[in-house]
Amino acid sequence: MKTTEVFSSYMQEKLEDFAEHVKAERENINASAAQKGKDLGSDNLPKKGSPIGHHIGTVLEDCRELYLKGIRTLEEIHSHLDSAINQLLEQVEQKTEEIEKVVHKIKQLKNDLPVDSTSYPWRIFKYVLGGILFILFGEVGFNGLAFQVIGGSLIANVFMALAVSMAIVLLVHTFQWTLGFAKKRWQLVVIILSWVVFYTSVFIFLAQLRVSYLEATESGRNISPVMFVVVNWLLLLGAGVLMRLLPTWGALQTRLNRKDKDKEITKLEKLLTQLQKERDDLKTHLAGLESDRENLPKHEKHLHDQVVTIARRSLMSFKEENIRYRSDGHCELGTLHPEELNINLKLENS
Repeated sequence: MKTTEVFSSYMQEKLEDFAEHVKAERENINASAAQKGKDLGSDNLPKKGSPIGHHIGTVLEDCRELYLKGIRTLEEIHSHLDSAINQLLEQVEQKTEEIEKVVHKIKQLKNDLPVDSTSYPWRIFKYVLGGILFILFGEVGFNGLAFQVIGGSLIANVFMALAVSMAIVLLVHTFQWTLGFAKKRWQLVVIILSWVVFYTSVFIFLAQLRVSYLEATESGRNISPVMFVVVNWLLLLGAGVLMRLLPTWGALQTRLNRKDKDKEITKLEKLLTQLQKERDDLKTHLAGLESDRENLPKHEKHLHDQVVTIARRSLMSFKEENIRYRSDGHCELGTLHPEELNINLKLENS
């Protein structure tokens, strides 16, 4: 349960309990005043022209006691209210400090975000990577048949085919790297031809294995090894084109680092939103408690007015009963204005 709800429940319970107490005391004080007026009236007291303050003192004292009890109740509420407000102020301050720390951390992370100086179109990255993987697994399936002629388990043959296919594809990067050693045109031609011979030799070897496997299993006749070499070259060239579309390793590292920091920033921003909401809730609760504290003087004035009304009605009951039971015919007891006018002062000065 929220702080304001806890306090409002406590405050409401206290005020309702005291309201019930006032209601009961009002009847008691009024009955006591009426009984006192009756008893004094039977003895023809107070006498005509004599002060009546000491005759009604107990009535006013009961009213003052009721008022003071109400004041103590309001002071207790005020004390609890101050304590609740101070606790909320501390919580608001604590949340504010947490928010400032998170804001500072987000600012630091944003300042430390690595900058990608390349203009690589990252939207095509997943398609390029998917194409390379497709070609790689196509090579594995295509070359897997070649190793069947050697014998061995299917898993071993697939593993060898995967290793060879990955080596063939990854050597494309090495081919691009070796081109940087060419200082003259003839050196460039020599490097390219060397790689062509190397790849063609590997593809011919694989093609011969594949043809041997097909002849041994009689699953194919009159299939030229050249066709297998051409298919391997097409797959290799496709892989080469796609690998040219890959980002540089530095750009990829920058992208991954930035992505990690972006995730952390997003996580912190969610935490910041949560903390701000919690602080706003605390401020709302705080405003409610401060409003309750500002309204306490109204409760005190209402209490004062209630007690004054009870006192005046009790004095009227005293007067009515006193006159009713007198035998001397004295009917001038209605001038209780000095006492009535002094009730407010006596309550405030008590």
